[in-house]
Amino acid sequence: MLMQIVEKSDSNWNYATDYIYLATGDVSDILTGTIDDEIVISPQFNCYPNPFNPEINLAFNLDHTGFVEITIYNIKGQLVDQVIKDTYSAGDHTCTWNAPAGSSGIYLAQYKLNSELISCRKLTLLK
Repeated sequence: MLMQIVEKSDSNWNYATDYIYLATGDVSDILTGTIDDEIVISPQFNCYPNPFNPEINLAFNLDHTGFVEITIYNIKGQLVDQVIKDTYSAGDHTCTWNAPAGSSGIYLAQYKLNSELISCRKLTLLK
């Protein structure tokens, strides 16, 4: 079985708004859109405003209690900050990240739920 994260923008799928779906199946099933097992992964992970200076909000929604990690990396893949590493209850949550002093640049916000990578977002710091 091949696991594939399918974005909601794929026109072959009918998705509820702002959800990411995890689908399992073989390659031909993914290409033709005939996947039997489909699991909705909600939470959604949003970063705003983007571009930002010097603060950005990192927002996520959980359907159930889970262990959340949000980690920031620079464009070289080096760890910059561990923003969140804790258990959160179901619901909407938001935290603010203050970029370190320095020049403008690209950062990556990695979002994990229960140690599984859910999303990675590009953050643009403009000074």
